[in-house]
Amino acid sequence: MNFVIRDAAMEDFEQVAELEQHLFRYHEGERPDLFDGEYRYTREEFAKLLSYPGRIALVAEGEGVLMGLCFGQVEKDSKHPVLRPTVTAEIEDLVVSPAFRGQGIARALLEKAQTRAAELGAERIQLGVWYFNENAAHLYRSLGFETAWSKMEKRLT
Repeated sequence: MNFVIRDAAMEDFEQVAELEQHLFRYHEGERPDLFDGEYRYTREEFAKLLSYPGRIALVAEGEGVLMGLCFGQVEKDSKHPVLRPTVTAEIEDLVVSPAFRGQGIARALLEKAQTRAAELGAERIQLGVWYFNENAAHLYRSLGFETAWSKMEKRLT
């Protein structure tokens, strides 16, 4: 199926919420100790994302159906005094509906997000990937992403 990548709009909320639920359910299935299965993406969260000046809010659409999304933001990153401030794009959500996976949609969304990030002045683009999401990690590496740092945990209870 053909698709186009476009900016998300408030009218997309219902389909965006459905896509976000795919993402949440996947993560909850892998880490039920961390992810709240009752959480639902809200219209208010979506409106806030769309109003942010450094936003990256892209959707892949084919025949009136949202097939995937890529959300993030660009901001000056100076959260730690020892690090040099940089303008960084942070991809927060990237998801493709299970019915449309394997068609290059995630790659196209992420490539467009990189272009948008550069247009917004970003010097780099970052994203996080959970250890259990090997397919996503493979995609990111194929697009030139490298591990910058790792976060480890030890369960105490």
